[in-house]
Amino acid sequence: MPGALGDLDVVTPSGRNEATHVGLIEASATGRPVVATAVGNTASVVQDGVTGFLVPRDDPPPMAARLERLLGHKSLRVQMGITGRQLAMERFDLARKLGDVRRVYAELL
Repeated sequence: MPGALGDLDVVTPSGRNEATHVGLIEASATGRPVVATAVGNTASVVQDGVTGFLVPRDDPPPMAARLERLLGHKSLRVQMGITGRQLAMERFDLARKLGDVRRVYAELL
């Protein structure tokens, strides 16, 4: 996978307050598992234990434990990455999103 995200084993955004984090979607779309803080709307992108892990904000030990787990288990990283990519492509596909916007405008008109 070309590009910076393709060179990573795990993506770890650790924001304190996020809306839908585009970086989470991009990481998932490139097949990378994510360990992210459970703030804002991160749970709409990262399914805990399925596509990555969600950890509490401002609590480094759980973040470290989840990273160690993923870095120590390649098969888990690969499986979470595959699942994350599938879900990202289904949920955040541009054509689908444009269709959603069209439907909203049609309902409003």
